[in-house]
Amino acid sequence: MCGKIETIETHIHPPWWTQTAKIKIETTKGNAKDQYVKIQLRSNVTTVTIYTDGSGIENKIGAAAYNAATNAVTHQHLGSETEFNMYMAELTALHLAV
Repeated sequence: MCGKIETIETHIHPPWWTQTAKIKIETTKGNAKDQYVKIQLRSNVTTVTIYTDGSGIENKIGAAAYNAATNAVTHQHLGSETEFNMYMAELTALHLAV
């Protein structure tokens, strides 16, 4: 039997709600910079650009978020790579951005 597959959203929202946030991930720093400049130069658009990163250095895992509009940096050390991984770091970085 072939039919429609129901889409189940991860959170509840009103029927009139439409998503306005956009996520764009570039493959290189140069492409990311070009995309940033392009977005910032659009007329009549209010844009907040937040960069996120989860990383591991010297067996330690951490996360950071940078708000380009306010020049604010938020970061969090998660702990040892034996307890945490990069997926957790990236999710923590997104949480910091929010």
